[in-house]
Amino acid sequence: MFLSVRLFDAAVDPLIGLMADRTETRWGKFRPYLLWFALPYGVGGYLLFASPDLRASGKLLYAYLTYGFMMLAYSFINVPYSSMLGVISPSPRIRTLASSYRFVGAFGGGLLVSLFVRPLEKWLGGGADAAGNVVNELKGFQLTMLIFAIISVVMFLICFATTKERVTVPPGQKSDVRGEVKELLRNYPWVMLLLSAIFSLTFIGLRNGSAIYYFKYVAGYDNQPVLFGQFDRFTLFISLGMAYQMLGSYCLSFFAKVADKRVLSVALTCVTAVCWAAFYFIPKHNFPLQLAVQALGAFCMGPASALGWAM
Repeated sequence: MFLSVRLFDAAVDPLIGLMADRTETRWGKFRPYLLWFALPYGVGGYLLFASPDLRASGKLLYAYLTYGFMMLAYSFINVPYSSMLGVISPSPRIRTLASSYRFVGAFGGGLLVSLFVRPLEKWLGGGADAAGNVVNELKGFQLTMLIFAIISVVMFLICFATTKERVTVPPGQKSDVRGEVKELLRNYPWVMLLLSAIFSLTFIGLRNGSAIYYFKYVAGYDNQPVLFGQFDRFTLFISLGMAYQMLGSYCLSFFAKVADKRVLSVALTCVTAVCWAAFYFIPKHNFPLQLAVQALGAFCMGPASALGWAM
């Protein structure tokens, strides 16, 4: 399911980009999509976790349909939203600053999710029984995702209302899809940024997706809370990474003053790569050292991600 929907998503995203680039409204090219698709995005996010009482085949079909709908709505939001960075200001310095704050917000949102989804799910699901299991896990997830869905819709509408597209295409300029694609493929820096984004996002997805299995099956950690009676080791590990990514992104404007964006991006990426490779050598039960290396790698990865979008 993940593979098929993602392949469909990969084919649809460029079409959405072409569509958004040719949209002409009084609000601009890209901002209207935040208004039009905020509600479908929120509804899709809730339905994804609603899990109605169906037979096994019905549940599988429901999963395909809701996940496909959610990713389509996400594409209609995220592709124009990402494109807004290029039209929010003609100044490269301002675009770098905007990218920095964008990723501060992105990692901040990830931090809130990693910290509060499991406690909210437990609280809204009626608490935990004697064995530590949530009494009504389904209800807990449904209500938790309803809260996040409502918040996301409100935030997208605020983003729509408080931004402005300042860089516009000269009137009468004709568009040629085939010519634009050829021009892109001849643009060596753009191709390098594209390949960099593909490999880095693939790695981030693999690392984040496998982390919970590493802590459970390799390190042998259970779900027992180790901080404030709420947060287990995996939650701490992921939350610390999000926090330091947010801090690193916030410091990007300072970094950009002392080094060229290209040099800075390469340096930060290399430090991040060394940190992630170091996990091969870190003893699986040395949790404090894992946290320290996670913090350093995340601090460098945050601004490196923002720089890629700014460039």
